[in-house]
Amino acid sequence: MQEAERNQVKLISLDMSSREIPDKDTLRRLIEVFHTAQKPILIHDLSGADRAGEASALYELVVMHKPKSEALKMLNWRFHHFDYFRPAKRYFIELFQSEEWALNEYDPCSGKYRYYDTNNIKCRAVLPTSSSPAAKPSCTNDAGGPLSETPQCR
Repeated sequence: MQEAERNQVKLISLDMSSREIPDKDTLRRLIEVFHTAQKPILIHDLSGADRAGEASALYELVVMHKPKSEALKMLNWRFHHFDYFRPAKRYFIELFQSEEWALNEYDPCSGKYRYYDTNNIKCRAVLPTSSSPAAKPSCTNDAGGPLSETPQCR
């Protein structure tokens, strides 16, 4: 982080799994970053392959409006991504429908999707009880502030 500050680069860190599809909050935050971060954006992870490839593919879909066939090229052996070892990344890009879907309908805790552990703490924290209404998605960021730059939160 000191190196980023020294070079006047804003570091935005997101916790993404290399083995699972993204959780809803992380996906919302990633989309928010796409819309609000100063450009150009450098996307990187430990090896620069799986999570970076998934995020790059999502950027192509959400911001650049490229077809899915083009976005999937970000998950390629040339970028050290191998579907055999990390199938969740390609799976998620293939099922991705739109930014609106991601922000309003996508719910990995629902159990409808492969490559997501619905027993994790993030799912237990939002599962409604039989006597409480289902939790509505919010338009707030990690700090509780508004996600005003995304279309559905305006």
